[in-house]
Amino acid sequence: MGRDRQKIDGGGVRGDAAEEKVCVLIVGPCGTGKSHIAQALGHCAIRVGHDVLFTTVSRMLGQLNAARATNGFDRSFAKLAAVDLLIDKAKLIAR
Repeated sequence: MGRDRQKIDGGGVRGDAAEEKVCVLIVGPCGTGKSHIAQALGHCAIRVGHDVLFTTVSRMLGQLNAARATNGFDRSFAKLAAVDLLIDKAKLIAR
């Protein structure tokens, strides 16, 4: 884990992912702390002044779909676009 720990300690933890507008993909087996790392990255970004949203794709799309039904899609989409760091809690199922 030495090299992996250096990657975590050396990048993103200061909020760099939000400032540089890069995608960060955290993968690994169940129970290895992926969500914990994502939440820590979000927390660090908040501490340096960034807006952070932690959600799932299905929840985000559901909210946009509901907004479309009430003619609020543009406003809801603009709110999402204004977030500095969007953390998606994805669940991938291998078949």
